[in-house]
Amino acid sequence: MMLKWSEDLHTVVEPLGLCFFASHMRLALGPTHLARLFSTFTGLEMSPAEMMTAGERIFTLFKAHTFRQGMTRKDDNWPARAYEDAMKEADKGAVFSRETIERFLDGYYELRGWDKTSGMPTREKFVELGLGDIADDLRKRVGRP
Repeated sequence: MMLKWSEDLHTVVEPLGLCFFASHMRLALGPTHLARLFSTFTGLEMSPAEMMTAGERIFTLFKAHTFRQGMTRKDDNWPARAYEDAMKEADKGAVFSRETIERFLDGYYELRGWDKTSGMPTREKFVELGLGDIADDLRKRVGRP
């Protein structure tokens, strides 16, 4: 949940014309500040929750673009060496578990509203975010969602 929250927050920062580090380093600018800045700059009221939804919408659009370019769940996984090469300093020779990462991806996709098999946002998620036209376009281009 924290990863999704952080991704959504950071994804909305750059379109606002702000520095990524202002939202990253000790959360100097969180959703409340960003919503206030947006509302002040534009004159359009936006709540912190709406700001986070905007970040989720942008992140989902990015995912749709990468999926359209051929990137699927397999591309969200770690490289083979992460499962084979021991981490010498960090954890005294431990390696990542494929099963753990696969369970993480399943949970992450479920939280995001993405298909667990392909990694593509579901039609329901697109519609929820007001992006039904993107779902329709992807269906025409790649046969999903």
